[in-house]
Amino acid sequence: MKKEIIGLCTMLIVPVLTWAQLPYRFWKVIDLDALQEPTLVAVALDCDIYEVTQDNYADVRVVDGDGVEVAYLLDPWDFQFEANLPEKHLYTGRHYNVARFEVVQSQNGRETQVLVRSRREPWTALILEVGECNFRRSARVEATGSGRGILVKGELSCLHLGGIRQERLQLSFPEQRCAQYRVVIENENSPPLKVKGVRALGNVHRLFFIAEPGKSYRLYYGGRMEERPRYDAFAIEEALRLGLIPNLARLGEQLVNENYAERGQSWLWNRWSWSKMGLLLLAVLAVLLCWSLYYTAKRMRWSLRDE
Repeated sequence: MKKEIIGLCTMLIVPVLTWAQLPYRFWKVIDLDALQEPTLVAVALDCDIYEVTQDNYADVRVVDGDGVEVAYLLDPWDFQFEANLPEKHLYTGRHYNVARFEVVQSQNGRETQVLVRSRREPWTALILEVGECNFRRSARVEATGSGRGILVKGELSCLHLGGIRQERLQLSFPEQRCAQYRVVIENENSPPLKVKGVRALGNVHRLFFIAEPGKSYRLYYGGRMEERPRYDAFAIEEALRLGLIPNLARLGEQLVNENYAERGQSWLWNRWSWSKMGLLLLAVLAVLLCWSLYYTAKRMRWSLRDE
């Protein structure tokens, strides 16, 4: 009897809990060197992660081989100070390839629009490659489809005359993670510029955590979490503040989480999710208790009849 009840509870509860722990679409192995002691580790995020995560990285988790979440800090989101990290220049001003770009000329030729698509990397500038020289045009960069509007207004210019070589083809703006950008060039009565290419500059975001010897780690990401986790990450922050140099870990290939379940499509994952799950489990236990009492009473009747 007890075995039947335990088995039924397991069949009902375990799938729910297992499903609840897998709200991430993708994951990557965090490749670490052999460790002899607890070690501060830095992981540089890549384009796969930028493309599918939220702006504030609420849908990023580090999980060890036992399925336990690991505390981490994310640069620059979690730092209340300017971290004095080695080779900091490697993580700013990095060149990114654009996913795609398209040049659209207005009918009267007074305006040239360059539509740029990204993988939502943290960009800070766009650089145009233009097929002519000796010009100056007013220009602006807009974030389309994000409600952020105009990011920056500036000028594009190029002067190749005599021994002078001067080019200002970069438009810089505060860091953004947008899927689409639009560069608007005002030609006025001058001929439209022939834009041959677009490049981007941006930053690299890093994640820091403490790795234990003998443990493996995965990075899960891509989902619909509303808030970022709040960990006790004092050791990480203080170690960085005091100048500890982290070991650089590598990320493996992107793998699809076959057990992914979309939180946003189920009542389980609104703000009252755990309350509803608790009520569900209580209801299941109540049904099992009633069934157990009924079955016990029925067996007692059979025993009395036999006597």
